[in-house]
Amino acid sequence: MKFAIITPSLITGSFAERVRFSAYMFFMMFFFFVIYCPLAHMTWHPEGLFMKWGVIDFAGGIVVHASSGIAALAGAIFLGRRKAETRKSEPANIPFVLLGAALLWLGWFGFNAGSSLHADGQAIKAFLNTNTASATAMMTWIFFDCLRGRKPSAMGAAVGCVVGLVAITPSAGYVTVGQSIFIALSSRSSVTSPSTGVRTPRSTMPSTCSPPTVRAVSSALCSRVSSSRKALLPAHGMVS
Repeated sequence: MKFAIITPSLITGSFAERVRFSAYMFFMMFFFFVIYCPLAHMTWHPEGLFMKWGVIDFAGGIVVHASSGIAALAGAIFLGRRKAETRKSEPANIPFVLLGAALLWLGWFGFNAGSSLHADGQAIKAFLNTNTASATAMMTWIFFDCLRGRKPSAMGAAVGCVVGLVAITPSAGYVTVGQSIFIALSSRSSVTSPSTGVRTPRSTMPSTCSPPTVRAVSSALCSRVSSSRKALLPAHGMVS
């Protein structure tokens, strides 16, 4: 039940301050019965569809993170861009961001290690992998900021540690420490500045961080997403 209430709460960032609270309560109940429960059964029940397919999800990579991420994307597409006059220009409260990241990091030990349902070797492995992956992803994010000529920031460190936590969750109780480090290193693929949220122009990025193949694939994906948004968004001036 804790997982069930965490999952819709992860979606709120895509429509925060843009829907009524009563509508949000209805959405949470709808999401729980229609999305979460079927996914949990298919993934974790011995007779579940995904379980029979051989899908392994130790602590909610599909049930929690994938479902909430897709739902958040759907909500953002449905509501469209925020109006310019309603956007807040105040910067993020860095101490609160660090406090939230610290609470997440601490709580994630229970999230992952507790998913073994026993105080055994698998729980210890999940605990160790959780901390290792988060620390590795945080240091990798800081390293890439330095590599791209940016000043390392506390915001970037907080984002990096959360990325590592999310990446290791599905396999926390199954992989070795070395594999968890590789997973954390692989999770750092974004080109968005964590300190400003502004996408870095391709012309200003060093060639070592953006080889021609990566640039070509990224451009193709961006154009595909842009065309998809134009087809899905309402036609009343909200398309960028």
